[in-house]
Amino acid sequence: MDQKRAEDLADEMRDVMVIHGDGRDSALLEEEGIHDADAFIAVTGISETNIMACLLAKAKGVKKTIALVENMDYIHLSQEAGIDAFINKKLLAANTINRYVRHGDVVDVTTLSDVAGAEVLEFKVTSKTKCLGKMIRDMNFPKGATIGGISMSGFTTTGATILNDIEIMPAGLLVWRSITHWIGPYLEIVGEEGTVENLPLEATLVEAEVNGPVVNVEMEQSYRNRGKKTLEAVYVFPTDTDAALYSMEIEINERKIVAEAQEIKKAEARYEEAKKAGKTAAILKRQRPNALEINIANILPKDQIKVRLKYTRVLVPEKDVFKLILPTVSGPKYINPNDNPDDVDWVSQPYVADKNTLSSTYKIQLHLMGPKPIHKWKMDSHKVDIKEMTPSHWLIETQGEDYAGDRDFIAEYAFRSEKVDADLLSYDDGECQYNLGHEPFKDQWALPGGLVMEEERLEEAVLRELKEETGVRLNYLEQLYTFGKPDRDPRNRVVAVCYFGLVKPRAYTLKAATDASDAQWFDLHHLPALAFDHADIVNMALDRLRAKIRYQPIGFDLLGSEFLFSELENLYQSILGQKIDRRNFRKKMTGFGFVEETDKMSKDGPGRPAKLFRFNREKYKAWEEKGFHFEIKFA
Repeated sequence: MDQKRAEDLADEMRDVMVIHGDGRDSALLEEEGIHDADAFIAVTGISETNIMACLLAKAKGVKKTIALVENMDYIHLSQEAGIDAFINKKLLAANTINRYVRHGDVVDVTTLSDVAGAEVLEFKVTSKTKCLGKMIRDMNFPKGATIGGISMSGFTTTGATILNDIEIMPAGLLVWRSITHWIGPYLEIVGEEGTVENLPLEATLVEAEVNGPVVNVEMEQSYRNRGKKTLEAVYVFPTDTDAALYSMEIEINERKIVAEAQEIKKAEARYEEAKKAGKTAAILKRQRPNALEINIANILPKDQIKVRLKYTRVLVPEKDVFKLILPTVSGPKYINPNDNPDDVDWVSQPYVADKNTLSSTYKIQLHLMGPKPIHKWKMDSHKVDIKEMTPSHWLIETQGEDYAGDRDFIAEYAFRSEKVDADLLSYDDGECQYNLGHEPFKDQWALPGGLVMEEERLEEAVLRELKEETGVRLNYLEQLYTFGKPDRDPRNRVVAVCYFGLVKPRAYTLKAATDASDAQWFDLHHLPALAFDHADIVNMALDRLRAKIRYQPIGFDLLGSEFLFSELENLYQSILGQKIDRRNFRKKMTGFGFVEETDKMSKDGPGRPAKLFRFNREKYKAWEEKGFHFEIKFA
């Protein structure tokens, strides 16, 4: 959303706070008073951003969250993660069109997006309805359609009920029709008796996409009943304890069946009922915090089974390093329908399988992406091939397919950081001083600094960080240098774009940031030991300042609009670190015309009043166009 549109919306909706910014920015939401919000709506053009923003708002205590979700696969995710409602423009358009084209006796049409394309049609039975005079069980509905309910003025209906007198028995009919296939509370296929030998796990394919902290995983396992008997199998899939499962699909001999979420006791009862009736049925439930269990009953001989799971999770970095774990230790435990097997302790320890792991192919494909170039990666659990698509997008695949499933896949990675550090110089009571922050984790003094926001200019980041960390506003700001040695920060690869600025310290009270225990001014020539390479930054800033003060009037930014000439002399001596020839200095300054007398006298101090001077910028600009160098003689 552009800023103009945001402003227009804010004008139209006076009781709504419209935020033109990153909804994933915790500090921004706090600043805008997220805790007092009745509801939070995220409507950027990126589904993932809207989901993340709503989750953050939930964590901040907002009761109602609504996300614009264009990716249909993420609708399940938004519901599983606790987002209260979603907006999908395609579904809104489709429902509007459906209501228009399905005119007549159709009361309503609703598309059930969370059950893979099923739609519900509600209509009234009238004198023109073709089903009049027929038993309900004899109605020839299209393939893939079923009656979900019938309302007949209090009458109890059965399959033998006849709709024959609309005047006596007004009826309403609710029909569920799947666009592609039937989706029920359990997966139903009629099976036959046979003999059993085994159902080996043939292959596993894991495709994961990591975009910054958001992980989306799709896992497919292929099984085949090569025996001669009908089989019940229990499949155990390891999952991340923090993952949200949002899709399960089972394919049996090219027939795809999409699962539907139900209350556990109801689902178990339906599963047992179908199993006793000899029907092929399936149920997915959590076996333990790190494993899901899929039971499939009455699998016919020669049936090929493919189980696909989709889940997502959000990674939280530790010291800027993300750790991704893809659970791969898995395989089915087989049950003969006539046996009563004992429970098995499935995962004996976190990452490596036990000695009974089945032999099957296992392939992992990982797309690792981020907002900045990938840096400082570690993948020791498996041998991998890495293809750098771009500096911020890597394609990672396990080497070979015969062993990858015997241990969990673990990857650690970090993104290259761009950081701004500010070099602050102040002048007070005849001394130049540096502003330093005291970082608690290092117990050393360091320059204030921080990370650059994604849509932020470097200068804006400097001003923001200084305001947040020290409460200081600058009189002068200039980019100094880019420091990028690989080992300058032991935590991560950090490239620092450094600025130096000038400030009048008496105008501000220093305040420490949340990541620092203290902030103080220090004498320029008596600095403490500094963290990282900040001593090099300070020295370079001093060299730059000492050179520029000879041909630019930057020192005047540290003085008031009117000042004593002795204050100007002391400022130059403090920056240059040497005593200057005062008579020569005064002669040159007044000779150029940069400094001119006022008709005012200083009243401070016990001695006789002294004349006050001021800086003439117009005369300086005239000399600047000609070019000049101000030679300073030292005493």
